[in-house]
Amino acid sequence: MFGNRELAGCQARKAALLRQSAANRQALAEVAQNLQPVVVWVDLGVALARKVRTALSALAPLLSLWGSRKSESSGFLGKLAGMVSLGRSVAALWKSWR
Repeated sequence: MFGNRELAGCQARKAALLRQSAANRQALAEVAQNLQPVVVWVDLGVALARKVRTALSALAPLLSLWGSRKSESSGFLGKLAGMVSLGRSVAALWKSWR
């Protein structure tokens, strides 16, 4: 068994570690509070980027169809492939907004 001297030393060390832990928790809480406005802006930016990415992925086939209409027609198979691509984009857009 431990003697009183060793037990008192362990208890003193435990108390010092608990004080240090409380101080570290307080410092971490202050830093987290200062970072909160930055995190909000990052969340808004990520949400906006996701919406723009979805819109651009739906717009790309439309732009390719518009570009193909500006040049010579590519025939039935080319138009069919463009419509399939457009359908996939519209379906992906629909799923992302539901």
